[in-house]
Amino acid sequence: MRYLAFDIGGTAIKHAVVDDRYRLRAQGEFPTASVRTPDELVAALGAVYDRHAAEVAGVAISTAGETDPATGLMFNGGALRFTRGLEMRSAVAARCPTRVTVENDANCALLAEVGDGVLTGCRNALALIVGTALGGAVLVDGRLHHGTHFYAGSFSLLMRTIEEPFSAERIGGTLGVGALTAAVAAATGRDPATVDGRVVFDLVEAGDAAATAALDAYCAVLARLLFNAQMLLDVEAVAVGGGISRRPAFVAALAAQAAATFDAADTLVPVPRPAIRGCRHSADANLVGAVVHHLGRERPPVSPGSRT
Repeated sequence: MRYLAFDIGGTAIKHAVVDDRYRLRAQGEFPTASVRTPDELVAALGAVYDRHAAEVAGVAISTAGETDPATGLMFNGGALRFTRGLEMRSAVAARCPTRVTVENDANCALLAEVGDGVLTGCRNALALIVGTALGGAVLVDGRLHHGTHFYAGSFSLLMRTIEEPFSAERIGGTLGVGALTAAVAAATGRDPATVDGRVVFDLVEAGDAAATAALDAYCAVLARLLFNAQMLLDVEAVAVGGGISRRPAFVAALAAQAAATFDAADTLVPVPRPAIRGCRHSADANLVGAVVHHLGRERPPVSPGSRT
């Protein structure tokens, strides 16, 4: 069986036909900025569905923002503020006459990696998705944990400092890829408009000292967020996703900064540290995870010796 998967992100809306073994084909995308209202979003998704309707058995949606997967109600559209209050599942199903499911994008990434990736066999884990903002997802005792209000894993809303009042300028959402590219542009004297993720890692991999220092500083802040999350949740591993996770230099820098943070804490008391792993499905994790959710395969395999 094949399914049409959508990944609705802050920069692009990706889509692919995915089979029940998580193989992707007919991949494409269009700019998120090309849709500005719920009606335009549903129409754009419907146009893609029309091209594949004869070959797919359902529509699986991964979307930015907190959502109730049982109803598809968007509590918070994240980078897509116009989706707040939208009952996405029923709205898309009215346009696309097939079974439709909806889940938060970071939750989808975690499901992809638990089902067939770097978190397979884990009982307790985190996903950190670095994109337009920060996404997060939590696995507790082998199950995706949504929380009472579906906000579990909301790294974008974490306060970056507890010594100052809450401010939109001082939350995790300001630590998306744009924060890294801006820092590298400033450090290397480049026009910010000319620096994207590819430029950043081309510079780092070429040995540019200023770009490398900016990357390390950026990863150090992410590492501190992960440290706090680890002290609350005590997980086995963190899967790092988003397009940036395709670059080994990023995962290596984050792992190194996390190690430094935990090393510093060890001078006070030994603390458990999680493995930091780049998502196996990298930028496709949200698409794969949307299908994992669609198929109801949300509980990972039980590894030998683990609790049942």
